[in-house]
Amino acid sequence: MALKRTFSFSKKNKQPSKPVIKQDPEAELFNEMIEKEHELERVCEPKVIHDLISIYTRAIEYYSQKHNQKYLDFQSRMHKMLIKPEVLSALKQENSSSSSSSQKVSNTNKSEKTSENSHKKAKSLPPEKPNDPTHPTPEVVLTPEFNATKDDQVKEELMPILILNDENTDKSDEIHDLQAPSPPSPTIKHIPHEYDIKPFAHFEPRENIHINNHHHLHHEQDGIPVPHFGSEPKDNIPYSKEIMMLRRQKSDITKKNLNKHFHNQINKDKNSRSLKIIIDRHVSNNKNTANKAAAELKSQESALERRLASRQKIKLTRSMSFTSTKSAMENLNCDLSELYIENDLDSKSTCFTVVEHANEHCEKYEKKLEEIMEKNFAERALKIAEIKHKYETQMSEIAGMGDIMQMLVQQMKTNMKDEIDTIVDEYDKKRKEEIAELKIE
Repeated sequence: MALKRTFSFSKKNKQPSKPVIKQDPEAELFNEMIEKEHELERVCEPKVIHDLISIYTRAIEYYSQKHNQKYLDFQSRMHKMLIKPEVLSALKQENSSSSSSSQKVSNTNKSEKTSENSHKKAKSLPPEKPNDPTHPTPEVVLTPEFNATKDDQVKEELMPILILNDENTDKSDEIHDLQAPSPPSPTIKHIPHEYDIKPFAHFEPRENIHINNHHHLHHEQDGIPVPHFGSEPKDNIPYSKEIMMLRRQKSDITKKNLNKHFHNQINKDKNSRSLKIIIDRHVSNNKNTANKAAAELKSQESALERRLASRQKIKLTRSMSFTSTKSAMENLNCDLSELYIENDLDSKSTCFTVVEHANEHCEKYEKKLEEIMEKNFAERALKIAEIKHKYETQMSEIAGMGDIMQMLVQQMKTNMKDEIDTIVDEYDKKRKEEIAELKIE
């Protein structure tokens, strides 16, 4: 019974499991993106920025594989996010901290290497020999082929100098057994061991010594020690590898400084060049429009002058025709004075009234036509200038912000051209309609 009760109790406690709802990958992406964007607004840290960039890249890849145009929106969002000043400052701080840590690590590695090299060299050097009282090694000045008894007045500057050092070479064990030869001249007091002699160690004139000392001081001021071979003991001479490392470090620092300087100059030059290009473009466009307007005004003035000249010619021809008819009647012998007077009065009155009326009508028509043309041209030019100014200001603000913005600029140019074409067509139709109405009147 107890077993049955436990079995029934376990059955009652069992609840039906809820079905797991699988979320759409697009919805997951959007949720992650929104969360990270809110987090970035609250706390602008490099980790959050990198996470958001990875989400944007996933979205771009997802929609580009599906050939969906939404990936362009995500590209623009990522671009706007990276342009923000707080994001740029956070990334700069991250770069500076990483570079400083890498420099510290490299410096520690270099110091460890130099210490290891120094220990190795100290081990490899032979032990110093104690001073032997039987064979002392004082510094001796040798004068080859020179007798002190004959030439006492020879100058010391012309004599080669041999300075004997207390160094021990690697071949000390082999040379110890050799004996020094007998002195050739009484000037030599004592000949040291063969391993102590280093001939022509400082075989140079005194003028060069001053130059070398100056060079040595210059390098010591830079912080790089320079060895003086033959003048100092071997233990005090710095190792060539350490010198090379120091020089390499100094050259790397100078290279970095130069790169920073030139990089800043290049960025400044690029910005100034882009501004100069925009200004030159605006200036050239303004010059072209001004030249076109001046040419149009000149053409209108010349057309008016031609019309006035043609009217004056017509008037002159009419007056000449009337005078010719009068002279022809006068040449006739018959007396037609009364008839001429009557007809002349009637014809003059009718002809002049008709001609004057026609001239007035033509002048009015021409004036109205000119007014219509000028008004239409002025309105059209003003409208086109407004459209160009609007689009050019927008394009200058967007220019130089990436490939997507370049595509947007090209689209704006096509839209501007379409708008200008539509306005030109509208004003042409309007002008033609007004001219047709004027003709009917």
